[in-house]
Amino acid sequence: MIVASVERALAAAGSEARQPGGVRGQLSGLTAPGRQGSPIDIHIRLDRSEVELEVVPPGEGQPQAGTEEFRTWLLQRLRAEGLSQESAARRIGVSARTVGRWARGQTQPRMRDLARVREVLGDLPAF
Repeated sequence: MIVASVERALAAAGSEARQPGGVRGQLSGLTAPGRQGSPIDIHIRLDRSEVELEVVPPGEGQPQAGTEEFRTWLLQRLRAEGLSQESAARRIGVSARTVGRWARGQTQPRMRDLARVREVLGDLPAF
């Protein structure tokens, strides 16, 4: 079911998995060491040309890759544009609470929000 969902999302985005074995190959190799039979969190991030998959045992609180870099970029862009977190949130179409989480480095935007972030604040650097 997960594989089918990822493949549909990739097809809708006009992309495909570029690694050997495609999405099925990537997902089949995911493991959380020492957690056989235990629940895990799978973080899937889709972009125009790639799929990002990460397996995280629940409760470990590992920060997402690039969180600090995104946080720094966001704060710099808000200052440069003269925007408060609340006004940026209105323009992006998310809650002020969400932008606050991004600014504190607690989370990053979901893929669906990234296009609006780019429109409002400019192109994001590669993280």
